[in-house]
Amino acid sequence: MHIETLLAQLDHFIDPQSAGLVPAIQPSTTYARLPDNQLMRPGQVYGRDHNPGYCIVERVLAQIEAQPIADGIGSMLDAHQVWAQLFASGQAAGMVLLQAMRPGDQVIAGRHMYWALRGQIERFCQTWGLGLHLVDMRDLAAVEQALSQGGADCWRLVLCEAPTNPMLHMPDIPALAALCQNQGARLAVDATAATPILLRALTLGADLVFHSTTKALNGHSDMLGGVLLGREANSEFMQRLMSLRAGMGAVPSAFDAWLLARGMRTAALRVQTSSATALMLAEALEGHPALREILYPHREDVACRDMRGGFGMLLSLRLAGGRDAVLTALSRLRLFARATSLGGTESLVEYRAPIEGPTSPVPDDLLRFSIGLEHGQDLLDDLRQALEGL
Repeated sequence: MHIETLLAQLDHFIDPQSAGLVPAIQPSTTYARLPDNQLMRPGQVYGRDHNPGYCIVERVLAQIEAQPIADGIGSMLDAHQVWAQLFASGQAAGMVLLQAMRPGDQVIAGRHMYWALRGQIERFCQTWGLGLHLVDMRDLAAVEQALSQGGADCWRLVLCEAPTNPMLHMPDIPALAALCQNQGARLAVDATAATPILLRALTLGADLVFHSTTKALNGHSDMLGGVLLGREANSEFMQRLMSLRAGMGAVPSAFDAWLLARGMRTAALRVQTSSATALMLAEALEGHPALREILYPHREDVACRDMRGGFGMLLSLRLAGGRDAVLTALSRLRLFARATSLGGTESLVEYRAPIEGPTSPVPDDLLRFSIGLEHGQDLLDDLRQALEGL
């Protein structure tokens, strides 16, 4: 079944109690047992890990992530072997990967990645006694070298972002997966910027994929959430991962799960529309004298090979005039809201370098744009007038 159909119908959801086509919000934190102490509803015990609203979304996302993005790109997975867990945020979904590690284990992470997660990884690894290697994930030799570190019995986790935020570089997921398999490591991919509409990392060989559902999957800038999906649920590492959510209570509210389900119904259309507009803007601005560089994955061979339906809603522009030009253009923009986040219906712009601080690898001449659902010509006109004379 095509993902547009799966999402629009939430896998043909019909509420068994009311016959409604929209899931109900179940706010209960606890669930009743029968007189013989058996659960009235198998699997429903306590709200720290169980809610009917989670199951609907998790099932649909697992089905999508198990399907190759297109013929000849990746391998079909058994959807029953792909597990999914909702989290309270994308940050929580990413950090649980490290919390499942043991002191002395090794983490190889991308030098270019979402700065808040990278900062948390750096602090956690130092406190937890994990070896941390920050490398350019496009440099396979550097990744292989990092994988050789640590003792023979340590676990190794490779964590990359596809595409990276905000530099929009695309790692070679199948090549990284092959390296990890050879070294007995696990590959986890943050595919928030791509979404499962455009990229299916599990089918390309990744062991785990996670998303901030706050972003394009919900798409309305009105909830926080994350999701982690994986294969081979019976391994010790995967079992540790799946037990941590309940142990930490890192779960979304019933209402946030409902908002996510609502937003997912239109996710395919929204992501495809925003991606088409972002591509149009990238191409229309090529050669603009005020721009030093346009960062968008449409020129990268790996992205063209592994993504279908677009290259995402993120677009970054480096201005030839440096910081002063960035601040001038930022002040002139009329349609782009100056705010963080991405994947909503509204277009946003953010000056990343000062937000990330002095240790950031992001250049100080870069503006990151999240393209929404406005008419593309209106956005292009706004960008052109903001760049005028720079």
